[in-house]
Amino acid sequence: MKRKLICLLLVVVLAASCLAMLAACKTDPDKVYDKVTKKLKLTKDFEDKDFISDGIGRATLNRCTDGDTTNFRLASGKVIAVRYYQIDTPESTGGVEKWGKKASNFTKKILEAATEIVLEATATPAKKDAYGTRYLGYVWYRNSESESFKCLNLQIVENGFSKNTGTVTAADYPYNDYFTQAEEAASRNALHIWSNDEDSLYNDSPIDITIKQFYATIMDEANEENGGYNEELYNAAENSGAKIRFEAYLSDLTVSDNGNGTYTFVATQYDPDEDKYYSLNLYCMYVTYPQAKLRLGELYTIIGSIQRHGEGSREDWQISGLTYNEMGLTMKDGTTVKQSGYYLFFDRGVKWYSGKNAALNVYDKVTVGDVTKTDTEITFKGTAKKRTGDTTYAEQATEFTFTVPADHPDASKIVKGKTLTLHGFQFEANSGNITVPVSQSIG
Repeated sequence: MKRKLICLLLVVVLAASCLAMLAACKTDPDKVYDKVTKKLKLTKDFEDKDFISDGIGRATLNRCTDGDTTNFRLASGKVIAVRYYQIDTPESTGGVEKWGKKASNFTKKILEAATEIVLEATATPAKKDAYGTRYLGYVWYRNSESESFKCLNLQIVENGFSKNTGTVTAADYPYNDYFTQAEEAASRNALHIWSNDEDSLYNDSPIDITIKQFYATIMDEANEENGGYNEELYNAAENSGAKIRFEAYLSDLTVSDNGNGTYTFVATQYDPDEDKYYSLNLYCMYVTYPQAKLRLGELYTIIGSIQRHGEGSREDWQISGLTYNEMGLTMKDGTTVKQSGYYLFFDRGVKWYSGKNAALNVYDKVTVGDVTKTDTEITFKGTAKKRTGDTTYAEQATEFTFTVPADHPDASKIVKGKTLTLHGFQFEANSGNITVPVSQSIG
């Protein structure tokens, strides 16, 4: 009996020792790994060279975008966007994916602490990506704690924020052996994309909220630890927002003219009781992305993640990470059309945007027909031709019935035979009945 007890105690001790060893060997996902990264050395001469013309040169940080894209300022003063070569981190801007925000913050933290940055292009002169907006390259840095430069692209792979997207073709991927080693190390250590861990900055369950409620609750001045923000909606330390769901129609669209061609819609909710509008921007990436195919005037159930952007004291909120299928197929937690033709534009001034977004709900000016007036409202028949191009309209006009409050400030303009510019709501789908609130001008 005594011998069995001793054996049992030995088993317990050995088991405890093994567990302790396993715990000691367990990797720390918040640690920055660089065992492989430190093996690769920057050997090319970069002094007095220009990244664009010479394929290598010094730079300083201008603005971080996400895990694999950053804006740098070259020695010449020119600001460029660099797409990190040989990696592809999860999305954190136009799309929001698991580990995307963590990857973005990883890159940002390293670059903000860097004392020197060198950009190495993939060719001489430097080449741009398929969109023609971002230069492809390797980003090298060093800080006050390191003597040698480290390749940030490689370190992102070693820390499990991207797979190695290179191949064995030496001419195209000269550092591929190191990237292969880094990927193997990250996989072996089960870091981030290679793990089954939960990502604290990613949530699949959207919070149901209105835009009005969002603005009323996003700030929590008493919560000093979170920068005065509502921690359920926004994590200030990580610059990460919650996923939310709300209904809104698209009232406007801006396509950036800074070379990126990114699409930003304005999602608006109308409160008829207050006759007020509440809006949020929707960041939808490039025209090639499905979410950029959203249409003006449609009423959507929108699902996306809260983002704060802007510089200095300017703080703007926007929603990003929308998933959308323009073919109307059901998607889990995807943005979907709730009602087509909810908000109609009878306005020649609405921009066409290559027919992608304005085709359904944009018309020429309204020609006023018969008018009926009561003490409370004005009702009139009106006809307008549907927009078919930048300056073209359908041959046949469509008839609508318009209702305007009698106290509308532009009521005197509603005269039979006149042509009017106006916007209005078709609250009942396909009814042809358009409501023009007091807050909407008539011109």
